[in-house]
Amino acid sequence: MPAEHKRPLSPDDVKLIELWISNGASATQSADAIKAAPAASTGQSSVAEVDFEEIDPAAVARERSALAPVVSQIQQRLPNVVEYRSRTSADIVITASWLGSKFGDTEMGALSPISGRIVAADFSNTAITDQSAGALVAMKNCTNCV
Repeated sequence: MPAEHKRPLSPDDVKLIELWISNGASATQSADAIKAAPAASTGQSSVAEVDFEEIDPAAVARERSALAPVVSQIQQRLPNVVEYRSRTSADIVITASWLGSKFGDTEMGALSPISGRIVAADFSNTAITDQSAGALVAMKNCTNCV
């Protein structure tokens, strides 16, 4: 459903989006440059202007630099468990649930050097116990911890 006070997408709008995606979803390509794009049926542009935050790779690298060696070590020890939230962030997301009983208090302790950067974590179905309560409390920025 469209957002309140917004018109729903027309079939032409949907077709234009499909074509835009199939053409690589360029942020700089105009609607009229998309081959086989339907003609705009109204006087307004059928493509909304969207501003994306510029990514400064150097700034991201600086923000990650202090913990990068530790994150790398933990990633080697716990592959596919520790990831950055996005390519523009130094925030960390933990997905330990897939390890099940192989992720316990010892593995939780290994996360302590990065606990301040953890913003989301899934520990469901793991083997952590009350011994990990302190480690969980240390994740002060974890707003989505399960």
